[in-house]
Amino acid sequence: MLGLGIVSKEPEHAINGMTGYRMRSWCRIVPVLTIAMTLVVTTSGASEQVAFMSYHAGAPFIVDEEAQLGLTYDLAELLSRNSDGRYQFQVTIWPRNRLNDILNRGEEVVVPWTQPVWFKDPQRERYLWTDGYFPGRNAIISSVSRPIDYAGPTSLQGLTLAGLRGGRWPQFEQLIKQGKIERVDTSNYLAAMQMVALGRADAALVPSLVARYLMANDESVEGVLYLSPTPSSRYHRHFLINGRQDVRDYLQAQVLMLLNSGIIDRLLKRYGM
Repeated sequence: MLGLGIVSKEPEHAINGMTGYRMRSWCRIVPVLTIAMTLVVTTSGASEQVAFMSYHAGAPFIVDEEAQLGLTYDLAELLSRNSDGRYQFQVTIWPRNRLNDILNRGEEVVVPWTQPVWFKDPQRERYLWTDGYFPGRNAIISSVSRPIDYAGPTSLQGLTLAGLRGGRWPQFEQLIKQGKIERVDTSNYLAAMQMVALGRADAALVPSLVARYLMANDESVEGVLYLSPTPSSRYHRHFLINGRQDVRDYLQAQVLMLLNSGIIDRLLKRYGM
């Protein structure tokens, strides 16, 4: 069914964050970040608290919010330790539309795992940005009973496409405006994948990292979904920094370490990836 505009049709049992996740494997994960750091921290005074706000509420970024388990917590811990006690990065999770409001109010925050185009800042003039520190790609997820091999935006014409509420989908925006793709908004990526599993959407737009984790660890989508081998986009993840040049300079200095040390890949192995 085609339709103009944006609708929201989440499954009734869709979850916020990790609440209700039926994960079998998270309990096998060892506590956060015992990987040896290249820098030893010596704290001479109280660290400055820096808001580390993410809209990636699902695994492997956030595996267990109460236990502070997941890649985002690991990354914040690493950056805090490497600052020699200068900064303490405090993780909080927000829906994307709420995070947009926080940034529009000019609050001083850091947003990890993101990209300039997703925040309508391709020229990097609205916010401060680091260089990219981790490659990523977005996947098109469909049902194994009706698999979709993605071959560009037009290959989704006439279909419903579920994805994160508040997220930007540049390559699909024109077709959505024309009513050739129906966009379905959900509160998190698992809910988008569940809609496909339940037959309420034809496809879902989900980061490959998240899709692979959930398809292997969540019973509601395990064995029933198909991941197209061709991604819808490839990119590098950056840090967005609002209003703090000193924090941006520090994080930019850490980018080279993140790129060359392989530490994120080692952290991913902790989550079975």
